[in-house]
Amino acid sequence: MKTPEYLYLDFLQECAVYMEYDDPCTAEEVDELERSLGIKFPRAYRELVMIFGKYSSFTIAENSFEYPEYQGMRDAAIEMAAGDDMVKIDENIFVFNFDFHGPSAAWFPLNAGDDPPVYEYASVNEKTGFKVAEHFSAYIRMLPWYQGFLSIKERRAKK
Repeated sequence: MKTPEYLYLDFLQECAVYMEYDDPCTAEEVDELERSLGIKFPRAYRELVMIFGKYSSFTIAENSFEYPEYQGMRDAAIEMAAGDDMVKIDENIFVFNFDFHGPSAAWFPLNAGDDPPVYEYASVNEKTGFKVAEHFSAYIRMLPWYQGFLSIKERRAKK
């Protein structure tokens, strides 16, 4: 089986091996997931699902939902942002994370290219929505578990 080429998340392959994510998806499986949701993922998110698999890619951040509860995440994000004119979660938005503890949500526009910007919305004291990364690939690099992986990798290299 030929290893797919990754343009945006190649750096996650080593991390997936280290974290023992041994259930990657094929391009065909990602196509089927997209069909079931009625959307087309940007290439960077497709790569995440192909490298980490459906279940592990669903929990890249503190997620209160489990695979395949995409609609539940979306509904929770829409409800949280209701009444905020600055945040509009419409058919062009893909919510990939929702945490009831914040509560907070993370999403990207489906029409913003292959490595779209990532936005978060938090409803703590004041409702706020803001861009947290210019690209999905940069967002992944910012996540604490990935930073931890890099730390471990660096320490091992020094031995």
